[in-house]
Amino acid sequence: MDLLFSENKRIAYLPVDIGRSEGTVFEPLPDHKFPILYADPPWYYKDKGRAGKRGAEQHYPCAPTSDLITLPVSKIAQPHSVMFMWVTVPFFTHGFLLMNAWGFKFNTVAFTWIKEGRTGKLIWGLGHSTRANAEFCLLGVRGNGLIRKSGGVHSVIKAPLQGHSKKPDETRQRIIQLYGKRKRIELFARDQPEGWHTWGNEA
Repeated sequence: MDLLFSENKRIAYLPVDIGRSEGTVFEPLPDHKFPILYADPPWYYKDKGRAGKRGAEQHYPCAPTSDLITLPVSKIAQPHSVMFMWVTVPFFTHGFLLMNAWGFKFNTVAFTWIKEGRTGKLIWGLGHSTRANAEFCLLGVRGNGLIRKSGGVHSVIKAPLQGHSKKPDETRQRIIQLYGKRKRIELFARDQPEGWHTWGNEA
């Protein structure tokens, strides 16, 4: 069991194995504070993270959650800010833990990505029980969070698969629609989207 410390110092026990530290060395975070943070953590899958050509580490460096929680993300977040974080179902509890470690309180699932193929048919993974399709983007709040600019932003994103683990570009557009064109950063970024600060090995 691992400990999750909330803002009021109460302790919750999570049945999650955050993995043994591998001493991951991260680049320094920028010396700025942001109201909007967007992250796609490089979750470390023990069963396939380093196995075969389809493993995540064949495409980008992964890190155990025990290393990810050491990133001082709270230092680049404004006192009242929001965090969007992608997780797969096996990493839901890791997402809650990491969000808390970075200074945010889980609020809701902001987006659900339904993966489609080129023909529009749903794509199914192998899964560990039922065959899975969707990935989820959690929303965390720090302080009072932010006042939303639009009440018409939908949570479901239907979009095709692109590069390995690449998330739909539409996600960024909906974040801006929801909270406006505020100063924003993408963590573990894989490209340089216009109007966004980025941090990550592939940006």
